Amino acid sequence: MSGWKGHSYEHLYSEQKTALHNASRKDIWDICQLLLTKRADPNLKDSEGKTALHYASETGSSKICHVLLLYLADPNLKDSKKKTALHYVAEKGSFDVCEMLLSYSADPNLKDSEGKTALLYAAEKGSLKICQLLLNKGADPNLEYSEGKTALHYASEIGTSEMCHLLLRYGADPNLQDSRKKTPLFYAAEKGSFDVCEMLLSHSADPNLKNFNGKTALFYATEKGTFYFCHLLLSNGADPNLKDSKKRTPLFYAVEQGRFDICEMLLSHSTDPNLKDFEEKTTLLYAVEKGKQFICKLLSYGADPNLKNGEGKTALHYASEIEELDFYMCWLLLRYGADPNLKDTEGKTALNYAHEKDHEKQEHDICHLLLSHGADPNLKDSEKFCCCYDKTPIQWQEEYEMYQEVGRSVFRIF
Repeated sequence: MSGWKGHSYEHLYSEQKTALHNASRKDIWDICQLLLTKRADPNLKDSEGKTALHYASETGSSKICHVLLLYLADPNLKDSKKKTALHYVAEKGSFDVCEMLLSYSADPNLKDSEGKTALLYAAEKGSLKICQLLLNKGADPNLEYSEGKTALHYASEIGTSEMCHLLLRYGADPNLQDSRKKTPLFYAAEKGSFDVCEMLLSHSADPNLKNFNGKTALFYATEKGTFYFCHLLLSNGADPNLKDSKKRTPLFYAVEQGRFDICEMLLSHSTDPNLKDFEEKTTLLYAVEKGKQFICKLLSYGADPNLKNGEGKTALHYASEIEELDFYMCWLLLRYGADPNLKDTEGKTALNYAHEKDHEKQEHDICHLLLSHGADPNLKDSEKFCCCYDKTPIQWQEEYEMYQEVGRSVFRIF
């Protein structure tokens, strides 16, 4: 042992590890102390760029960390992953060692190769005490790592309200966006963390910021089907008429998922039911597949039954051609002013589609309903066919007159 001077014995082990590396890694305190008294260099790095302090921090050994620091181990040296001892301590969750490193001037804002600081690791792990310690020692809560996430993004994603409150108290910005343009509010909405969402909004989180595909937090809450989240966001200024990259508002997704309660809430907060998406469809056209309850609600909030999509079809066209024809749905649309004689790009009216269905009683009832509301059986489509191709105009006229009385009966019934 007396022959160990300077660096003569430093690189005796594989992977360029010294005796001090191995003693620190294996948590053998007395050997570490002996080597240091014999002037072993605590700042030598192995093939991974790690010092003895890195290993001691990984194992969470406060005694070995302390003796290394006493012998001038540098707490800010980085390994091949650009991690300092503080990164490992925060990742492991060793409060005592973290406190010790900070007392020896460890920099809490140094980033590793992924751009993460010790605070990000602590937030990711959910270590509230270590986060507070780091913040007290000057950790910047708004530093971003390679994906643009801050500690608040992580805390919101995990759904820890105490952590979020701590970070916000130390100046975390709730409106910073990551590489996908998501704010912490997005992650809270995705996670379903009502308390976190409420806290972020109370600290001026903007509910109308959009992510990379144009969606706001309200879209996520709607798609997840969380009624109370939607209500919270709307009550805090979320705009229900903002469109995403598909030109859809949250109402489209509420209808698509069959969430009548959310549809009703969005409509009661001034959602425009007549906005069109990238296919030129309104929510009323999508609602045809969801049933008369959705149709009735949208119409009662001002949905225009005569708006057409890119193919020139109205909701009445759709209602007249779906597999399961719904008499009441068609009647509702007609009652709210649907024009039965509007043509699509193929020149077809709703009567054309209803008549093309198998000639069962339900389909005939729809045809008769349309006729009783003024559908013209003599209108021709783009191929010059009309609905009376299998009957003479006189026969259709007789049926038309007969079902005028049917139409009047319908109104009396409903």
